[in-house]
Amino acid sequence: MNLGYAGGTFPNNGEPMMQGGQSQQEAPKPMKPLLHPKRVTKIGNWNVRTLYESGNIAQAAREMAKREIDIMGISETHWIGNGKLQLQEGEIIIYSGREDNIHRQGVGILMSKSASRALIDWSPISERIVQAWFYSNHIKLTLVHVYVLIEDAEEQVKDDFYAKLQDVLSSCKAHDVLVVTGDMNAKVGDNNQSYECVMGKYGLGQRNNNGERFCEMRDLL
Repeated sequence: MNLGYAGGTFPNNGEPMMQGGQSQQEAPKPMKPLLHPKRVTKIGNWNVRTLYESGNIAQAAREMAKREIDIMGISETHWIGNGKLQLQEGEIIIYSGREDNIHRQGVGILMSKSASRALIDWSPISERIVQAWFYSNHIKLTLVHVYVLIEDAEEQVKDDFYAKLQDVLSSCKAHDVLVVTGDMNAKVGDNNQSYECVMGKYGLGQRNNNGERFCEMRDLL
């Protein structure tokens, strides 16, 4: 089994929101294993800044296809509520957003047509956490995508977020491959002493509060 990674940011194009070219068809039942020992499975991560504008979801799907990414976690969708949409070319996006009609935050997981056939189930946890389960013959994959609060957010709000994330990660099946993607809004710094299992030796700057919280997730992984 091989897992590849890609990341980046899409710009805001200033157009009004129109979600044309999408339907609410259900994804096919799991038929094709996601993970295979002779195939690289690419998992990406983008902060798109918004999908609440015409053409942005199609642009995200095109970039995913061009880079041959199978599954892409998306931060800042700015979509309200939660649901599952099928795009014209067969890609599937599952999303989890706010419930108060404010187009902020929001997370999603965009899947290629092939990867969507391995989707077993998914759960919209909040406007900052979404979880999905994927089928494979011998080992299944749990993917948790997050959009973490900024460093200056209130401590209690961050405490609540990380407590919820801890509950999600703790509930994952021990034998699954667990992948956490997202916009962590964290600086882990250049000192990986005691954190060798979660970070390398070539970080920059000083670890901030979000970076400390992020590194402490090692105990859950």
